Formats: sequence, C-alpha cells, structure tokens
Amino acid sequence: MKITKYFFGLALLAAAATSCNSDNEGAIYQSSAANITFEQKEMAQVTTPEESITIPVRVIRGNKAEAATATYTTQANKDGIFTDDCNGTVNFAPGQSVAIINVTANHMVVGETYKYTITLSDATIALADKNLDNVVPSTSVNIFCDYEWVEAGTCTFIDYTFSDDEENGSKGENVPIIHGKGSNIYRIVAPFTKIKDYGDAESQAYFANVKYIEFTLNEDGSAKAVKTGQPLGGYKIAYLTQYPDICYFLNEGNEFVISFFVQQGTSLYTGGLFEFIWDGWPGAK
Repeated sequence: MKITKYFFGLALLAAAATSCNSDNEGAIYQSSAANITFEQKEMAQVTTPEESITIPVRVIRGNKAEAATATYTTQANKDGIFTDDCNGTVNFAPGQSVAIINVTANHMVVGETYKYTITLSDATIALADKNLDNVVPSTSVNIFCDYEWVEAGTCTFIDYTFSDDEENGSKGENVPIIHGKGSNIYRIVAPFTKIKDYGDAESQAYFANVKYIEFTLNEDGSAKAVKTGQPLGGYKIAYLTQYPDICYFLNEGNEFVISFFVQQGTSLYTGGLFEFIWDGWPGAK
C-alpha cells in the first residue's frame, strides 16, 4: 500500500509540472546548418526485365533558407553501366528542400545484379549541425535485371522428400512452369501450393513460401542442371555436382527426376527427391 501511494504521489507531481504556464517553455531549436543528407540509407532493390532504367535518388536538407551545394562521389560494382545527371554536384535553390539525382543504368544483362553507391563528400558532411545526428552520408541503388518470364505449360509435381507417402509421394496437378525468354532457364512455380494431401494446415503453410524451383535444359530440351539454394520452408535444395550419385537431374521424355541433398543450416541430409511430368516440354516438339 505504501508503494502504491508513493507512485500515486509521483504521478500527481508530474501532472502539476506539465500544467505549468507555457511561457516558461524554451524556444524550439532551429539549426542554421545546411544538414544535407540522403533520404534513405539503402533503396529497395528494383527488378526489371529492361536493359536500361532511370531511378531518382532524393537528397534533402533541413535549412532551406539559402542556396546550397552538395558534392558526392560514386562507386559501382560493374563498370560501364551507371551514369547520373548531377555528375558529383547537387545544387539547392533558396527555399528548395529536396533535390534529385537521376541515376541511369544502361547495357544491363539479364540475371545480373547491379549496385551504385553515392557518398556525400567530407566537405558536405561538415556542413551538418554537430548537435544533430541526422545525416545519412551514403545511399545505394540496387537493380536486378530479371528475365521476361513467359508461360511454358504445366506439370504434375510429385514430392518424395517431405511426403508421408514414401512410395507414391505427394502430388500436385497443373503446376505452372515459366521460361526466362531468350534463355534455357525455367521455373516450377509454387509447386507445394498445389499439393492437397500434405497433412495439416501448418504443414502446408510451412512450404507456401517456396516461390519456385529453378532449372536449366540442354538445347535438345533434356535435363541439364538445378539451381541451388531454393528455399523449402526451413530447408534448401543443395545440388552439389561433386556428388553425382546423390545429386542428379535426369529425364526420360517429359518425365523429370531431381535428386539432391536437403540442407538445414550447415547440415546436409540425403533423401531429397522430386519428380515432375511436364505438359509443354520443349523437347517434345
């Protein structure tokens, strides 16, 4: 009871303090420094099938009363791809709080990731108010040049890896397959969402985040390779070619078999096996 009264007394004291005359409040701190900064530390990755794209990068400042100039340096993970329209200098007119650096990527190749990092110069960072820790000195543009994906038929997908039926597996009908246009890369799209006999709702939700299983074909439409590292709930496909007795991708006509390690963390387990029967197999033409 004494403890309750003690805290109740503190609450009354706090209430009294907040009800004091507002004339006693201090003035709001207004910085006279430029405080030029990027709006974001890192921009979200942009995915595009185009070989060229322009992305705006916002540079902002706190004090916009006077004209100001910011300088910056750039760095790219690949040469000959990026340019920007400010060429290392951003100018703010009086009253202007936001300036744009238009970053353009050209000559991108599908399947590649590109990164362009912009960093404010030391001289520009020095214009910031030392009492405020609100400057983002560097930002980056991230681009993934993806394939243009087109429909490539459907398949019956059979999973023996996690199925309770080891003999017949768990089957999903009419699972879409898509093709990266201009390549020999294909994807089985969200195969587990088509499997109805996977037990309880929790088990089905566990595999619902498997967006695709990616594979490549030879020119004649026969099996070639499987992309490693595709997520399977808390597991991954570990397709390690140095173990051909365990990891293989084979086909007989439009019937394909994928055998692989199952990886959880740093541990590998044998017994990974999928099969799919592909309506629309390009080798059948």
